[in-house]
Amino acid sequence: MAIQRYEVAILGAGPAGTTAALRLRQLGYKVVVLEKKRFPRFNIGESLSPGVKGILAYLQAEHLLAHPSYLSKLPMSILWDAETPLRTDGDQNQHTLVDRAVFDKALLDLCQERGTDVVQEAKIDHLKQEQGYWDITYHQHRQTKAIQADVIFDARGRLGVSSSDRFITGAQTVAKWALLDTSQRLTSSFLEACPSFWLWGAPLPCGQARIISFSDASLHKQRISLQDMIAQATLAKSWGSTFQLKEEKSQAIQSYWNTKAIQECYYSIGETAFALDPLSSSGVEKAMRYTLQAILAFHTSYHHKKQALAHQFLEDKLLTSVSSHAVMNQNFYEKAYFDNTYTFWSKRKQPFIHEKWQGTQQEKLYQKHIDMILNQETYVSKRKKTKLAVDLNSNMQLATELRFQKSICVEQDDLIEKEAIHHPSFQKPIAYLDGVAIAPLLRKLPSTFSLADLPSYWATSITPRYAQKMLSFLMQKDVIQQVSN
Repeated sequence: MAIQRYEVAILGAGPAGTTAALRLRQLGYKVVVLEKKRFPRFNIGESLSPGVKGILAYLQAEHLLAHPSYLSKLPMSILWDAETPLRTDGDQNQHTLVDRAVFDKALLDLCQERGTDVVQEAKIDHLKQEQGYWDITYHQHRQTKAIQADVIFDARGRLGVSSSDRFITGAQTVAKWALLDTSQRLTSSFLEACPSFWLWGAPLPCGQARIISFSDASLHKQRISLQDMIAQATLAKSWGSTFQLKEEKSQAIQSYWNTKAIQECYYSIGETAFALDPLSSSGVEKAMRYTLQAILAFHTSYHHKKQALAHQFLEDKLLTSVSSHAVMNQNFYEKAYFDNTYTFWSKRKQPFIHEKWQGTQQEKLYQKHIDMILNQETYVSKRKKTKLAVDLNSNMQLATELRFQKSICVEQDDLIEKEAIHHPSFQKPIAYLDGVAIAPLLRKLPSTFSLADLPSYWATSITPRYAQKMLSFLMQKDVIQQVSN
């Protein structure tokens, strides 16, 4: 019997794995998904950030968020940067609370509908790269089976990453969660900082609610229960004076990036590639977005043999995801009203790099991305304080800090090198603005020019209306500045 051959085998059917399958099928690849469990299966992480909707629309799957039981625009109480709670209305909270068992299964079912072969309860026994393909053996219902694939996308989650390959980016945290039995349906969520942990709680589409605590491992060793933590809190009690927790569970979690996530014909995606600090509620979104970027790299490498270009692009995207969230979460922890005398908070208000990685090439790459983000934040903050009103009759010039450089860009479904502009107000070089190449337009400008005459330099390239839009963006970012006297 001939062994079935695929262009791509995806290991794991969480949101990253199914995102990969849906996009690869859009591009015409022959795909199989191997999943060790039978869906639907339980999973936490019910809060989906707003960007998930756009990704699903790109995959022509936005209807999956329209389930009648899903919750959105819930009011939220926050006790974080002050001792007085802040109440936000529903319009400010664009997250959607889903039933992950239902949502993940719907994604997997859609993959199957669109031509992906799906094998559930498939436990991988053996992966071996032969000459030009991967040999994969697995067992299902006590039967051993084999397939071949040109490329593997590994979406098996944290268990798919060797501890030796994890570049740790945050202090170790223990999550404890439980369902909350309430006498009435809850209609709001909360986020609360406490002296040695923080709490998050929200109603679920099933009619129940969940509370999760995040603390140091040391607190977990003291056998302090979730119920004990809630007793020390303020907002959790506002959900009702009498309640019971059930199905309490805990898990040690830590943010990291997989230093071997990108290999020849083998791409780690989802939490096999990186895990974010639990304070971030955009983990699913970032996993799905990085998966799409990995497919761009794969598609370019597979069809155009630009392996080095694809590898460079994807490594940058991976490190950007990890480092930007490390900075964002550190900034958010710094806002908590508990000072550095509280050990839990002091650990998270400063950069974290495990001693194992200090001085390594990986640490240098990671720190480079951190510095780029911090430099941009510093520049933007400084310019806000010193920026002067622009005299429309004065001469203008390109900023002396502006640099023209080659950058890897997306063009249709491929990666190409394109001239881009870089400026301290950008986190990364920009080649296009709404599909229009920026660098050629700026190269047309003389050393000094007036705002009134500027559109005439671009008349053969873009419309006056679009020229005004681009000018507004470039002035806002200080790329075009007033000539100083």
